Amino acid sequence: MFNQSSYSYTDLLEALAQPCCPVCWLSQRAVAQYIRSLFYEHVNDISLREGIRASLGYCQEHTWALRDASLGNALGISIIYHDILTNILRRLPAGGTGSMDDRPARGGFLRRFASDLQRRAQSFREALMPQAACPACSVRHESAELALGGFARGLKTEQIAQPFPSAHGLCLPHLAQFIPLIDEPRLLDLVLETTRKQLSTLETELAEYIRKNDYRFNKEPWGSEEDAWRRVIGRAAGEKLS
Repeated sequence: MFNQSSYSYTDLLEALAQPCCPVCWLSQRAVAQYIRSLFYEHVNDISLREGIRASLGYCQEHTWALRDASLGNALGISIIYHDILTNILRRLPAGGTGSMDDRPARGGFLRRFASDLQRRAQSFREALMPQAACPACSVRHESAELALGGFARGLKTEQIAQPFPSAHGLCLPHLAQFIPLIDEPRLLDLVLETTRKQLSTLETELAEYIRKNDYRFNKEPWGSEEDAWRRVIGRAAGEKLS
């Protein structure tokens, strides 16, 4: 369902204007759009449902996202997971092979019993193992790759390079993916200096937050450092947008 081939400069500029990592913002927006589209247009799409069936639904993060009233709906969730559970039940091995106490404890039987137990346990396990990645995670990954490529190309233009240093900046995971895409020394310097400034500011704010939690200074009023501990989580690990 995610078939976007590129992001426009309008998309990139909108992302740079957000108070968070622009790549996180674009990729999580794509996931939200995917989920809305799934429920409003594609919940009965057979080919799409086959993919969801192969992944046994969604990862923990995105399964809970389905419950968000602004993204999912009860009927759509019921249809999707009824299909998944029906498929799992078809694949579960049959029970009722008897007990060792029902037969003589002979070596050959014990070996057959252990072999059958192992075979059924493996079949049971395979029925519960996804055969494909979470579709929403795939959307997020594809969108992030497009966004990173778009910013790498966009930095070569004044339209993106000009607002880039004053934007929030990329989270560390996306920054690590972004650096190899930069193929000009001047642009690498721009990203390096921007990153150094942003991280230094955050480091200073965290130090100030720590200082003001000391009983000797805890009467001092809070400044920009008050929410630095929240912001560093998104910067270090990637943003989690509501």
